[in-house]
Amino acid sequence: MASRSGDVCNNCLYMAGTEMEHIRDLDEAHIEAHLPKLSFYYGRTDGWVPLAHYERMKERFPHADIHLCDPEIPHAFVLGYSDAVARLVGAS
Repeated sequence: MASRSGDVCNNCLYMAGTEMEHIRDLDEAHIEAHLPKLSFYYGRTDGWVPLAHYERMKERFPHADIHLCDPEIPHAFVLGYSDAVARLVGAS
């Protein structure tokens, strides 16, 4: 069992490292090209994504499907808030 736990930890660290290395800035041209297919959901109290990112998206893409979620929905919404997010997405 310990090796599985170690594998999970290694995978998480690899994913985080890869994201930090490769994701540097918003690819606005890519978003613009696919805007009709995209929806964006931002958390009000998300420590990973500040409200300024939500505001920037609303300003840059005023006709996009962009939402600011309920303050209770955390970044890791799959840990107890899947139903709330599913209802939000379904209502869009």
